Amino acid sequence: MGIFSRRKNDNPYSGLRQQVFDIKQTQEIAEAMEGHPVFAAIVDMDMEDVIVSLACVADGTTSLYFSDGGGQLGLGQADENIRMATVAFLRSAEQVLEKMEKTEEYPLPRDGRHIVYLKTSDGVYKQEFNMKTVDEESRELQFLNLLYQNVLEKIGEYNCCAE
Repeated sequence: MGIFSRRKNDNPYSGLRQQVFDIKQTQEIAEAMEGHPVFAAIVDMDMEDVIVSLACVADGTTSLYFSDGGGQLGLGQADENIRMATVAFLRSAEQVLEKMEKTEEYPLPRDGRHIVYLKTSDGVYKQEFNMKTVDEESRELQFLNLLYQNVLEKIGEYNCCAE
């Protein structure tokens, strides 16, 4: 797993985040999808002083990017539990696509909100969450929140125990 931190005038955040939106459905990714439509996701989370972006790909690739320039790459390759949570997130997310808005713009969240972007061959779908009222959302959208929170939980367990 690669851990990186910001170097002088060399913040890779925007470029790494954009790579997820630019990712193409390769043969390897198509095989990993096993017929499911969502092949990548980016979850942007406003954490007051930094935006944290969770990047997930159908082959289990999982990374965290921080707007201040830090991050963790290759989490899905480093830990099987993270990889499995990522695959479950993407495969199960198709259940909420019809509740989401199709978009071609990818703004960052503000005011403590989270934005989930799901990438399919049909385009990118977006759902924004106010984390203070997420329990008031529909069951389908609460399920989407639970799916990516599970990936974050597995990353937390890995980071806690990896030392």
